[in-house]
Amino acid sequence: MSPVNKNNAAFTGSLPKVESALLELTAQGINVTDVNLCQPSTPTIHVEYSPALTRFITERIAVYYAFGCKSGGKYKQAQYPLHGCRVVWTEYH
Repeated sequence: MSPVNKNNAAFTGSLPKVESALLELTAQGINVTDVNLCQPSTPTIHVEYSPALTRFITERIAVYYAFGCKSGGKYKQAQYPLHGCRVVWTEYH
């Protein structure tokens, strides 16, 4: 298999994961803001923060993995796995 075909196959293989995750996020009322396929084995789905997401932290489904401070104030970023994808969001405080 040529390098081009390998790349195409990797991206094509990630699409069913993304579709399954998007359907579940939609059913949960979570707003998706971006999908990143740069890492086709584990696509990253960015979602808009809502207080409902704290349930994932409380139930230890999601974890905080980054903390910092920008011009908009302090923030923390969280992530959790869903259907082979990485779902992430940022909370500003």
